[in-house]
Amino acid sequence: MTEPSPATNTPEARGLARDEVRLLVLNPSQNPQHTQFRRIGEHFRGGDLLLINTSMTVPGRLEGLLDNGQNVVVHFSGMLENQDWIVELRDAAGDEWVGNNGTISDRSRVTVANGLTLHVVKPYRAGNAADTIRLWQARPAPPMSSKSVVYDFLHDTGSPIRYSYMQHAESIDFYQTVYGRHPGSSEMPSAGRPFTEQLVIDLLSQGIYVAPVTLHTGVSSQEKFEHPYPEEFIVPSATASLTNFVRYNGGRIIAVGTTVARAIESSVDGNGTVMARSGWTNRVISSDAPAEIVHGIITGFHPKDSTHAELLEGIVGRAVFDYAHAIALDHGYMMHEFGDSCLMFAS
Repeated sequence: MTEPSPATNTPEARGLARDEVRLLVLNPSQNPQHTQFRRIGEHFRGGDLLLINTSMTVPGRLEGLLDNGQNVVVHFSGMLENQDWIVELRDAAGDEWVGNNGTISDRSRVTVANGLTLHVVKPYRAGNAADTIRLWQARPAPPMSSKSVVYDFLHDTGSPIRYSYMQHAESIDFYQTVYGRHPGSSEMPSAGRPFTEQLVIDLLSQGIYVAPVTLHTGVSSQEKFEHPYPEEFIVPSATASLTNFVRYNGGRIIAVGTTVARAIESSVDGNGTVMARSGWTNRVISSDAPAEIVHGIITGFHPKDSTHAELLEGIVGRAVFDYAHAIALDHGYMMHEFGDSCLMFAS
């Protein structure tokens, strides 16, 4: 085995509360710590800043029928400013991408629920050099004039995106964090799932700052490595100001997940100051373009050839990431969105 085993069901199905998943802590100043997520506050200090992602997960999986008669699964991956959708198309079992064999073209149509038709416009590569076409730009007919209309439609007709390692389908409630407020993520910002309301309150009582950003996650690739596509984000003015204050006063910036790291690192100006920003980010954190702001990150465990792995290397360094991966293998930590957690600090 070269990767940690995936969690095939939720912590609740394993008899655990959200904050009872295992936590691996890697800090350059101490030996690895094996603990429980609910004790994560023991590894912070007063004056540290925890950045959270307030995006909520939408039920982005739809059943569809191609105009050639093929049953497909449509994964909603975001909505562009012109109201076009970004979608991933898979076969009826949800196992294989549809389109790389010529099945999909700019004349294809996919009929989904309640009479909605998606007219394929073009491949959505957004500067990605990968030869494989995974995402497509599609125009809904009749048009949907706002994100709230789209999210209401998905709420009424869709289900959560679920990958083959999951044993059972779960309701959308299992894919939310306790502090999610803004619908828009196709996949759960899963690093924050183990937090409970009481744990957040406990951290605040320790003198740890908590501040929000929003980044709506698109559909990731489970099959192969590829660079992140642009994603929509917001860093509020108050969060930018607090981040700068904490850094100036010697506190640490801890991102709850790679989504948070991408958002806050997309808001740094040329002088190293965090600014209030919103829009679509092309920022790719990696060893070649490392993080400037984030000192530590809370994350799940990911395959070594994944986009998440490259981003984590850009925050904590390759040596720390490889060490975490090796420990996860040796000690049976579970990966993916319902798995265990890791708190890593940069060396």
